[in-house]
Amino acid sequence: VGVASSRYKGTFYLYSFSVGSGSDHNKMVFVESLLAENNISSALYCSDPSVDMTLHKADKRAVLYVVCPPAGELAATADSSSREVIIRVDLRKLGIMAAKVKMTDLLAGENAQPLKFTTDSLKRGVSIKVDFPNGYMFLLDQK
Repeated sequence: VGVASSRYKGTFYLYSFSVGSGSDHNKMVFVESLLAENNISSALYCSDPSVDMTLHKADKRAVLYVVCPPAGELAATADSSSREVIIRVDLRKLGIMAAKVKMTDLLAGENAQPLKFTTDSLKRGVSIKVDFPNGYMFLLDQK
């Protein structure tokens, strides 16, 4: 059962069931449509719903964490593999106003070459190769 009330400012939603997706496409579409209906959008997005992303910001730098779960943890990642995913990061929404950023994988070693992106290209989406299971820490430096 779900109830929506617009009696006061905004809309209040109450559900008597879990709205967590559990990688169920129908639930994900339902939750995304509720958020879109209320003009709520996430600043972080990944094309693979099993991949978690978060960002920690400090002054002129930020760290983007990308966590790929172990094989079999979720139905979408039934194999241990390497694949391309699209990530979108709206840096302006997160308070980072730089026009260009360098994205360095901190766990790749000293010889890691930074990837260079514009803020707009990150907002539209960029392709990165990820391994399952694995985790990544990308240092975002303003250029």
